[in-house]
Parts: sequence; structure tokens; C-alpha cells
Amino acid sequence: MALSIYLTSMYAKRIEATKSWRNAAILYHLRYFEQAASDYSELYPYLKDQAEFLLEYGHSFHQIKEYAQSNVILLEGTQLSSDPMFYNVIGSNYKELGDVIYAEKNYLYAFEILPNRIYPLYLLMKLYADTGQQDRALEMAQKVIDFIPKVDSHVVRDMKNEAKELFP
Repeated sequence: MALSIYLTSMYAKRIEATKSWRNAAILYHLRYFEQAASDYSELYPYLKDQAEFLLEYGHSFHQIKEYAQSNVILLEGTQLSSDPMFYNVIGSNYKELGDVIYAEKNYLYAFEILPNRIYPLYLLMKLYADTGQQDRALEMAQKVIDFIPKVDSHVVRDMKNEAKELFP
């Protein structure tokens, strides 16, 4: 009986947390990342098994420059999902923390997961350019320019145009 009451209580809390997540997600999508991260921290005990929640929570920490905390949350998400965005953001966190090797490894892994996405290549190009690795930046820029996307969009065209700007 006690177990039944406990499980019912936990289920009710999870339903309430899911409803609250919708409100916090509005803040996240409106780019109020500090408030979103605060709200997500209260929901974490109930939603830590939801990959999308962990991605938003970890990305919120990234946006407010709490890179180490962001990686803690995002690494949990990688245990639940193979979404390459986890690795893209982890790579960006490592880049901001000054760890070029781990940034590169995460961007490459994101590309390995879904090699039909241009974004990890673009992030690698930016990493190399920002860290003075001009030859590697130009090599990656060429890959971005030559990349044939499954779906063309203005975002893809913008990345390709930025890659073209690297060439003298």
C-alpha cells in the first residue's frame, strides 16, 4: 500500500513537472536562458530521463556561460539520445573552456553520428579559424562549401557563404 501511494505521488509530481517544463521551455525559446536554467533545475529530479529536456537545460547553461555545468547535463543526455546536437554544444563548451582537442573530438563525433549535417563541419571550421589553425580552417571551409545538403536552406547557404569568406 505504501509503495502504491509513493508511486502515485511520484507520477503526479512527474506530470506536474512536465506541465511546468512547457512554461520553462517558453522562456528557453524566448532566449531567457538564465531564468530557463533556474526553472529547469527545479524540474531536473523529475525529468532527468528526458533527452529533449536535458538538451534544453544543458544548452541554457551554455548560453549563460556556465560551460562546465552545461557539459555535466549534456553528457547525461548522451546516455539517452544519439542527437548530435548534444555533441555540438559539448564541443562548443570545450572550445569556450579553451580545450581545443575535446572541442574537435566532439564536433567530429557529431558529424560521425549524422554525416549528412553540415553544422559540425561549420563548427570545426570556426574552431580552426578561431584558434589560428589557418590551413585546417581552409580545408574545413572547402568541405563546407562542397557539402551537398539533403535539404537546402538559408542557414546552409549562410554557413557556406561564411566559409567562402575565409578564402583570400
